[in-house]
Amino acid sequence: MGKLKFHIDDTCVKCGACAVDCPVQCITEGTTRFVIGKGCISCGDCYSICPVGAVKMVKLGTVTIVKRKEDAKEDDID
Repeated sequence: MGKLKFHIDDTCVKCGACAVDCPVQCITEGTTRFVIGKGCISCGDCYSICPVGAVKMVKLGTVTIVKRKEDAKEDDID
């Protein structure tokens, strides 16, 4: 099993629940959605608390995440 990574997609309603719940405070508010930074420890708290399912779990090396140009500046996806 590979390392898991979490990503917040465009269905984010910017409620902030994920940012408040993050134990390492690596989720910040972006222009159109919240963004998970490089400090993520992959604990999954954001995934389980998101009320709209905007946080997605991906296995590194298996999925390519396509981002809009404005989100690419905000995101810290490895």
